[in-house]
Amino acid sequence: MTSNEIINALMRQSPAIPRQALLEAAGHREELVPQLLESLDYIYHNGKQIMRKNPDYDLHFYALFLLAQFREKRAFPLLVRLLKENEETLDFFWGDALLDSYSRCLCCVYDGNLTDYPCLDAAEAERGIEAETAAADGGKYAGWRPKNQRFITEFYSPKAIAIDIPVYKALYRRRIPLWVKRNPRKEDLERIALLREALALFTQTCAEEGIETFEDFDRKYMVHYASARWVRRLRELLEKYRVSLPETDRALQNELAAMLERMGGIDFNRGKQLIFNR
Repeated sequence: MTSNEIINALMRQSPAIPRQALLEAAGHREELVPQLLESLDYIYHNGKQIMRKNPDYDLHFYALFLLAQFREKRAFPLLVRLLKENEETLDFFWGDALLDSYSRCLCCVYDGNLTDYPCLDAAEAERGIEAETAAADGGKYAGWRPKNQRFITEFYSPKAIAIDIPVYKALYRRRIPLWVKRNPRKEDLERIALLREALALFTQTCAEEGIETFEDFDRKYMVHYASARWVRRLRELLEKYRVSLPETDRALQNELAAMLERMGGIDFNRGKQLIFNR
């Protein structure tokens, strides 16, 4: 594909992800970068008009990720400036990416200058950049911290966070780059290992504190996911791979079924009491 063909493929929203255009973009970096930067400037100056008359415009969205991939530092002030928009505008142009991708992309294009951005907490931003740089892709990330924002560790106990971390890693749906070859079985087995880690802490906590229901546990320790939900998910994964799993894991299925029935597990898809004797 030529650079113009790539831009045309990324310009508008479409039912399918423009996979080929994204894969070939790296080979046209020099020609694409100016147009990608211009797309960020374009939505900043014409946001309301785009929302009314050109709502399927999408080049800015792909620009966020491609410029991060290219480590294009000229994108940093443009992306920071866009954060000053109102909530409705931010949601329209970025959606969920604002929560789970925008800060990482900011880190990738960081230009070393924070003095011009009073909306950012410089000390926390520097720590986030250092953590991202040291851990590379997929590692620990401290994140960008706007002034007066509180961290999760300031609201939840160490035990709640210790249980939540493996659960969050197992259940949170991350965007996977198109060029990464995925192995669903491997990913599921990793989820099983993470959820088993959380289960050990969960059962230990319930035994130590005499907790008898998921509701009581969640009232004290839930952070992101209700305990019945992730316990149920673990059981589903064990059932899915029951033939190839060790006998201990097959036995765990029955233990989880009994636990869900005893502690009041809720089927979040049907909103009814779970019945596992099947």
